[in-house]
Amino acid sequence: MSSPILTLLAEATEEVARARQLFPNANHLTTAFAEEAGEVIKAVMDHMQKGSPRADVRKEIVQAIAMAIRLETEGDPVHRLGGVTEPVTTIKIQRPTQAEIAEAYGMNRGPQ
Repeated sequence: MSSPILTLLAEATEEVARARQLFPNANHLTTAFAEEAGEVIKAVMDHMQKGSPRADVRKEIVQAIAMAIRLETEGDPVHRLGGVTEPVTTIKIQRPTQAEIAEAYGMNRGPQ
């Protein structure tokens, strides 16, 4: 059984490959990400006000995630942002422990 988040990330990964084919240059990825974020907002507003399909919102979210992935991994030379040197598929994500979460939110503190 696949989780909704993994499905969303799989769709975004496919979109990254498609976007790299169409726009292989990393220049202006910051601007492209901002544009995609704006398109998410527009799709949400169209859904709310005009009854546009919910699928249109998801499509824009997938494209925004794809641009975020490209921006992080490839950087944006125009905006002097370097990309990560390690491919996204090999980055290990270490989840914080419950104690680290509690500490971050100040939940370990006794009465003050």
